[in-house]
Amino acid sequence: MPVQRSLYLFFHGLTAAREKGSQLEIVLPRVPGHVFRAGTWLAETPIELGSVLRLQGVTPGQTSYYSTKFAVHLPDCALTNKSRASTILLPRPRQILELLLATPLVPLPGGNLAERKDTGAGWKQIASVQVLVYDYTDENEISLDGHYWEPSATGGAISLHVISTSLAREDKEHELATEGTLARLIRGFPGIRFAKQAYPPDWRDTRNPDYNLPTVLPRAFIARGEFIETPQGALAFAQAELEHIATRMARIARLGRLKQEGYPTEYLWRMPDPLGENLTDCIPFGTH
Repeated sequence: MPVQRSLYLFFHGLTAAREKGSQLEIVLPRVPGHVFRAGTWLAETPIELGSVLRLQGVTPGQTSYYSTKFAVHLPDCALTNKSRASTILLPRPRQILELLLATPLVPLPGGNLAERKDTGAGWKQIASVQVLVYDYTDENEISLDGHYWEPSATGGAISLHVISTSLAREDKEHELATEGTLARLIRGFPGIRFAKQAYPPDWRDTRNPDYNLPTVLPRAFIARGEFIETPQGALAFAQAELEHIATRMARIARLGRLKQEGYPTEYLWRMPDPLGENLTDCIPFGTH
């Protein structure tokens, strides 16, 4: 398998982004009940509230965040300094992967998954996971300044996960709290209406057109077994890294039971999801 030195930066949950010149600013909104963590897959640690983190040691790319198709873009709105749990500063990536596209079971009257409350403009699909891809030269030069993290490459691929969501199911009270936070964070926030019963595909369902690896990306990645590979056949990341944080937590909670019953632990991610995951308002937002 060829070696391709790439960093894959996963964002799970609620984010608000804008571009400042060649720099990308991503805010983790301070919503009650959310956890804010960053680090290696399954080993993410809490981010200090109010901190500003900077990704160092990667090669800047040319991809604009405004080119994303499956985030909620609010071009007439602007970020403020209120209600920030943390701010992450990044160079532009080489590529942005928008994965596991959520589609409504019962769309809103306009056929949308989500729409603005003021104008009715909407989005038919939203990515439940965003992955920013960077190239790098030296693994030892990579860091997330402001947060302790030790990068570890496998076949040249490094994964960094950022979590900004709840670890359990979210209810109507959480939706109201999220909207209140976004109204303080985003100047001119119009409010977003979501269709009920909107689901992303299962993270293992690579034949689903809404999985988005084989169909929409300009350079299609390949799902091969339990791993995702680049078009050149190099390792990118494990499929299980796409799993929603709430279902991942429930799955890990069963680890002890598997051990007690004498089952091999590799069965952990082959068993059915411990719970279904309806899309909530913990999604990527973009402003200008």
